[in-house]
Amino acid sequence: MKLHLRFSLFTSAFAIILIATTTGILYYTERKLLTQEIENKEIATIRQLAQIAREATLAKDDLLVLNYLNLLRRSNPAIVEGFYLDTKFTYLSHTDSSLISRPLKDNKLIPLLRQATASPNRIFQSSEKDFLTIVQPVNIGKNIVGFVTLIFSAKEISRNIEETLANTRNRIYSIALLGILLGIFGSIILAHAFVQPVKQIATGAQEIGKGNLNFTITIARSDELGYLANEFNKMAKKLSELEEIKRDFIASVTHELRSPLAAIQSYVNLILTSPEKNLPYHEIMERIKNNTARLSRFINDLLDVAKIEAGKLDVNIQKCNLLSLVEDIFLLFKPLAQERNISLTMTNNLGSGVSVLADEDRLKQVITNLLSNALKFTPDGGNVRIDIEQTGPAHNPFARISVADSGIGIAPENLEKIFSKFEQVREARQQIKGPKGTGLGLTIAKAIVELHNGKIWVESTPGKGTTFFFTIPMVEEIARPAGIFVSANPSN
Repeated sequence: MKLHLRFSLFTSAFAIILIATTTGILYYTERKLLTQEIENKEIATIRQLAQIAREATLAKDDLLVLNYLNLLRRSNPAIVEGFYLDTKFTYLSHTDSSLISRPLKDNKLIPLLRQATASPNRIFQSSEKDFLTIVQPVNIGKNIVGFVTLIFSAKEISRNIEETLANTRNRIYSIALLGILLGIFGSIILAHAFVQPVKQIATGAQEIGKGNLNFTITIARSDELGYLANEFNKMAKKLSELEEIKRDFIASVTHELRSPLAAIQSYVNLILTSPEKNLPYHEIMERIKNNTARLSRFINDLLDVAKIEAGKLDVNIQKCNLLSLVEDIFLLFKPLAQERNISLTMTNNLGSGVSVLADEDRLKQVITNLLSNALKFTPDGGNVRIDIEQTGPAHNPFARISVADSGIGIAPENLEKIFSKFEQVREARQQIKGPKGTGLGLTIAKAIVELHNGKIWVESTPGKGTTFFFTIPMVEEIARPAGIFVSANPSN
């Protein structure tokens, strides 16, 4: 059974049950109210009769009560008989005039009359199978002078109720039938309104499953179905981005593998095929060495990412001199900065004796990656600066290392992505020359810093430059000089 039909049947059944229940409740309530209204009229009638009997007794006019009884009999077919008794239970007036002055003929009423004698201010009722009897004492002052009694036909009362309810019942049933029809019609419309977006979402899911990641599910709703459609669209967009990242990664990997391998192959072929014996073997072997080192770094990055994914990236934490470590990296990149006319400077605000708790090789890997990126994305003639300072409370100090460049910067929407695997800012990637990398370096750097209980973050202004910060736990606080500044300016 299709969802549309199932939903329509369910909502229609619910509407029918609801309307039927409401109809039953309305009918029962109407019947109860009508019965109560008839009872109130009966009580009002007996009270009016008692008042007439009181006035007739005072005026000594028995005909007044008789005429009123006959009037009641003619106006209300439910009254079987009515009469006025004195305290000796003798008829003073009766709808059957032949019974006047005779004693009470129905001994079943005597207990009810005795109850009325004991409580002169109350109205007493007695219900039998076919009749309803109502008795009220007639008082003059504090004395009971008689009793008025009306006997109603239970069948006639029921017939009156049914006749009155007949029109009401027909109206209720008509409204209920109309409500059911409207409910079924509304259920069909509601089912369509509910199922149609589901079909659109299902179609979208099929298209996305087929690889059509540009497909957009258009549902202009603010409810859960609209939210679901938006989530599918976000998923498709994310999958499209991942597909693009995959293509870029494959291209990067291909380039990172093919370029050094092609270079190595060229030099090896040159050695093997050249008839000359006086080739610059040292230079050739140096280039082969550099390309094999490049391959090795790339493979190591892949292995590190695999270890990070598996949670098995290990660090060997020990005490090491921070300034010495940073200076090694600084001096390693100094020739490259001078070659590109980039001002490379370092400022140490901690002093030369500061030690940190770190894996020296892994910490060098982080700084190397950040400094390499800074030089890669800084145009010729730009500036790159390394700053070392203390942060955190005195009882738990951290060294903060920052690497700032005057490069192209990173757009705000890309700042959260750059620490993800294989993520590279496309605009920046297109502007750099030489090896473009694979987008793994910052992922590895982030994992290493966090394994040291540190923190890494980035601040950037597009067109002005980027600064990467990271912290590492310090071992001790050293009395420091005013500052140590090292420069690798091309003019130095």
